[in-house]
Amino acid sequence: MAELTIQAHVFSAVALGEEKISTLRDTLSKKLGKPVEIMPGIDPSLIGGLYIHVGGFVIDHSVKRQLADLKDSLKRRNAL
Repeated sequence: MAELTIQAHVFSAVALGEEKISTLRDTLSKKLGKPVEIMPGIDPSLIGGLYIHVGGFVIDHSVKRQLADLKDSLKRRNAL
């Protein structure tokens, strides 16, 4: 019986090259223990990095998220 393939929706600020997609597919497949199909998308608002939605999980390694986290951290620090 063939293993089910998991779809990973991967968003980046610019189009990913085939080498990056292949590396990402291999990495996610190893982590999840199942074959992964990469569904690439472009979201310029991410500024840089990746936003991945796979198997009900979100992996947000975007510059946009990092800047939002920094902003929240600075707000909390100023509230003390």
